[in-house]
Amino acid sequence: MLWRKLQLNWRYAFGEFSIILLGVLAALAVDNWNSDKKDRFLEREYLLSLLDDFDADKKSLDNAMRRTEEIASAQQTVLMVAERRQFEITPAEFVYALSEVGLLVFATPSRRTIDDLMSTGNLRIIESDEVRTELVNYYSRIEHRAQWQHNWREYQIHLGKMLPEIINWQGREALSFPDLSGLPPWVEPVDEVSQSEAQEILDRLIAHPGVIPAIENMLRIQSINYQYNNELKKRLSELTETVEAYLGELENR
Repeated sequence: MLWRKLQLNWRYAFGEFSIILLGVLAALAVDNWNSDKKDRFLEREYLLSLLDDFDADKKSLDNAMRRTEEIASAQQTVLMVAERRQFEITPAEFVYALSEVGLLVFATPSRRTIDDLMSTGNLRIIESDEVRTELVNYYSRIEHRAQWQHNWREYQIHLGKMLPEIINWQGREALSFPDLSGLPPWVEPVDEVSQSEAQEILDRLIAHPGVIPAIENMLRIQSINYQYNNELKKRLSELTETVEAYLGELENR
């Protein structure tokens, strides 16, 4: 009789345990489902935010490439005039070109979303291996370029220290403003340069031992910077297509 009671109690206990276990497993399954649902929602928000950053990056790259072409053209113009020792452009155009030779424009990437993903560890939320890999490659390339920017800035600073010996600062700043009404009050507007003034500037340019080699170095840097931005723009285009395609997959699930 005692054995039967113990046997019944064991069966009862096993049944109770099974019910509790199933309840726990069901709760865990629901919790995992809710967690995954939240992750997928957050993943979609991150991907949309990345696309906004990519759009800003494209505009920044386009602007940097446009200005790099303009500055490189100005550098080529100044070197051509110095080599031929005569003007085939107006004196004002020559002085304006000379005012541009020390400029260097870099694209500014938008890192808002990627920094959030990295700092919070939420990069794991993006399930696509392809998207994660292309993201890492894209931003690694940006970091690689940043390492070179310091060296390029040194060349820019070197040339910038010599330019005041060649061209009057006030005139250079004035000619750098297409809209003369936007000049600071302490700069006297100069929208015309006489032939004799331009010739004096050219003579100082030719006589200076370091300015022309510095402009040639800057021209090479402009070429490298343009090629880098062009390559980065292609990678950005591929990355954008990958993210958009993956977003489409998420929408169809």
